[in-house]
Amino acid sequence: PFVGDTSGTVTSAGEAAAGDSEETVLVTRYTFRPRPPLDVFPDGRPCQQSFNRCKSMPREGERLRLVKSDPLDEPDVRGILAENMGWADKLLSPDRQRLFNPKETDAWQRPTSEQVRVRLAALPVEWSEFVYESQVKSKGGMVRMLISDLFSGWS
Repeated sequence: PFVGDTSGTVTSAGEAAAGDSEETVLVTRYTFRPRPPLDVFPDGRPCQQSFNRCKSMPREGERLRLVKSDPLDEPDVRGILAENMGWADKLLSPDRQRLFNPKETDAWQRPTSEQVRVRLAALPVEWSEFVYESQVKSKGGMVRMLISDLFSGWS
């Protein structure tokens, strides 16, 4: 959800699309490219992109809001990104330092960063809200989720 084509959603810093009624926010976009001689990553993309900010979980009757959480602070998010770029899925997620300062043996180069204005709706959902929504609410609340997890696997 956080990586991919942002065509039509991003403008250069300070260049909000004229007449666009949707809220835009200024964020940092990181672009990771494959290390030569590769032209594309194993998933076929020429680059992987991520933003340094997230949005709140869309909820009926509530406006989206900008969350000050950086998706790349989450190990699971870094793991998904790194795996898309050729990181072995059996390894632990690279830490932020390794992701931004890859070794010569890593399949990606040091990312470029650029301040861009993007539609708030185009940002990824904040990870903890996503997990809460998908795990807690779908299982009927925190107590039910804990009880379900406690008894799962018992015969």
